[in-house]
Amino acid sequence: FKRTCYDYFVKITFVSNYLSHHQAPFCEAMARLCEGRFTFVATERIPDERKRLGYSDMNESYPFVLREYEEGGRQKAKQAMLDADICLVGSCSFEHRKSKKTFFMET
Repeated sequence: FKRTCYDYFVKITFVSNYLSHHQAPFCEAMARLCEGRFTFVATERIPDERKRLGYSDMNESYPFVLREYEEGGRQKAKQAMLDADICLVGSCSFEHRKSKKTFFMET
């Protein structure tokens, strides 16, 4: 019996304000590679200003997006972060457990 890297899937949660076309290819790949163990947490709706510039609302386009701003979303987002083996955090409105492997992205 030979094990492969696919035998060791981890849960990954990526938290950011909203899903953009810059992040979508990465998220699509993670969802595929993690076989359903990937969640993107959108902490806010896409701003109207962005919509006027031609951005689409990608928060509604993918099954791996958890919308924190919807009813019950905040608790689900917290749980997704706690359940994850790795969190990538670009924008987050709540405290995160210190013992988790968390990577904060700042510009």
